[in-house]
Amino acid sequence: MPKELKEEDRLAATVESITEDAAIIPRGAWFKCPNGDVIENSSFGGLCEVDAANLKSYLHARPPKQKWNVNLSSRSSDYNYALDFLDSTDMDVPQECWNLQFLLGGRLAVVHSLYWHGMTFFHKLNSPHHGFLYVGHGKKNLDLPFMI
Repeated sequence: MPKELKEEDRLAATVESITEDAAIIPRGAWFKCPNGDVIENSSFGGLCEVDAANLKSYLHARPPKQKWNVNLSSRSSDYNYALDFLDSTDMDVPQECWNLQFLLGGRLAVVHSLYWHGMTFFHKLNSPHHGFLYVGHGKKNLDLPFMI
């Protein structure tokens, strides 16, 4: 006989899925120490306008799913293992699953997940200020590949 799923377990699984798929950080905000610890980069000064306009500058805030050499090959000239140990959003499938916009005269980057409607990431350019917020219905948009 199947075990009944409690609402708090379903909710916890949904939050974990949303975080796994759509929680992102700007490149350089986290630093991987030689011992393997991941810490907040105290010297992170924010992304500039040029870097902020590229989805390669936004990384998933979860352990990488790609092998380290895949992440290495995706950044040919400016690779830094201490900063580029996470998967970048430009490698997600389909590539159009993120919507990048600039607000406040180009001083604020806002990235929306099109898989998880309601997941919004923000970053104030040239500053260490960034974060994300989810306000949605908790259902993944599995039709996205067919909508693009």
